[in-house]
Amino acid sequence: MLIETGKLTVEQLQAKVLAEYQYSISDETIDSCLNNLNFNFIRKEKKIIYKKSNAFHFYPEFLDNLTNQTFKRYLLDSINYSIYIFNKNYNLEKFKRSDSL
Repeated sequence: MLIETGKLTVEQLQAKVLAEYQYSISDETIDSCLNNLNFNFIRKEKKIIYKKSNAFHFYPEFLDNLTNQTFKRYLLDSINYSIYIFNKNYNLEKFKRSDSL
């Protein structure tokens, strides 16, 4: 949603995941995802995405990459394929759900 519309709030992400997977995302999980998306786990941080005022934003450096239509097409293809594979293998009974449901 952020790539396609330029806007995504924490509440929108939480509502989408809850509706599709019956999973309530915590703030800690969101922060962990941001750390992974920014490659903090390998100590070579990239400026890709951040959270401010309860919404997600791309760093200007990454937005420059999205102006390259080939890059954007490949990125969206990779994201869509990942979602497809996750959905194909997803089984609610085997998924650890949040206690808040």
